[in-house]
Amino acid sequence: MTAQEPQLIPKKKFQRFDSIVLASILVLFALIFLVLWQGDRVDLRVNEFSWKNKIIGVQDRWFSIKFNRPVNRESIEKNLTIAPSIAGKIHWIGEKLVYTLAELPIYGNNYQIILKDAKSLDGDREIEPYFEVFKSRDRALVYMGLADKERGQLILVNVTQKTKAALTPRDLVVTNFKIYPNSNKILFSAF
Repeated sequence: MTAQEPQLIPKKKFQRFDSIVLASILVLFALIFLVLWQGDRVDLRVNEFSWKNKIIGVQDRWFSIKFNRPVNRESIEKNLTIAPSIAGKIHWIGEKLVYTLAELPIYGNNYQIILKDAKSLDGDREIEPYFEVFKSRDRALVYMGLADKERGQLILVNVTQKTKAALTPRDLVVTNFKIYPNSNKILFSAF
């Protein structure tokens, strides 16, 4: 019997694909380590304002502001400004500020929300200054015309923009009208 010679296992070289995968794994571990080492660097800011680009009326009684991280509530309440001022109360639902109006907004006004110099919950970050403008409805009224040119027509007068327009044609004579509660429609009878 002959002694068996030990067989040598041939060394396997990395294939190109294996090298790419290993390099990708090392790069991803390095990036993960860098993110963990740097920590959270997201600035405190307003994520959502419920009246953004909205025209408000008497039916709008509250607005909300959501933040992207926990905030120091006292700091937010102290630094929140509404110009011109509308009296109200601040309530918190989690990290969402809810401002309930104590008085009606004045029609024909532009209002501005300003929030700056407020702090995050841990106090290490200041909020990015936030400015937003919202409007109240224009001051307007509707009446039945009595003058010769307007006789029997519904006339809309926009006091804010200083315009006047007929809402019904001249061949209809309006006898009665009623404005819907949210002021977006008018019901009228005519002959």
